[in-house]
Amino acid sequence: MNLVLTYWTRLRKTGLCGPVVALLGSLWLLHHLLTSELYSFSGARTGYGPLSWPEFSLIMLIVSTGLICVSRAWTCICKRQVTGIEGKVPEACDNTKAAIGGWLILLYGLGFVFLGFLLSSVLFLIVWMLYGGVRNLLTLATLSVLGTLAPLYLLVKLAYMPLPRGVGVFETATIQIYEWLGIF
Repeated sequence: MNLVLTYWTRLRKTGLCGPVVALLGSLWLLHHLLTSELYSFSGARTGYGPLSWPEFSLIMLIVSTGLICVSRAWTCICKRQVTGIEGKVPEACDNTKAAIGGWLILLYGLGFVFLGFLLSSVLFLIVWMLYGGVRNLLTLATLSVLGTLAPLYLLVKLAYMPLPRGVGVFETATIQIYEWLGIF
């Protein structure tokens, strides 16, 4: 038991726990996404387009966490220590907030398939601003609605780009909102 705790303590001190978990989780999600029946029937596999966002974001998350793992492992193996201005070794930074932000972006990309661009963008912007510390309801409502409507009009109304509308009831709601906004 002491041996396991010793290895766990060493692993925790290297800062590899979070990136390794994120890497393994991203690989599992990418596998699940590429083998999902809903994803293959949604038309995303016919080429690259707006529905390719979850795939691209997962690949970028895998590449970035892989590079972080390699960098931290290399630093640990070489036992390099970077000293600060005062000559002290800085404490390891906590990447938890950045990792949660990455997962929020990943969930936003996955939300395209199920919720559609409109609903997933509004929800993402609200959650992202709450996570960033914005608590004013007027600011949350204004920025999330305007931050979604501006690209929506630009991409759907002006550029005629077919953004994902969601699945089932979300597709019906998106089409209804498009009609109210005069996009259709």
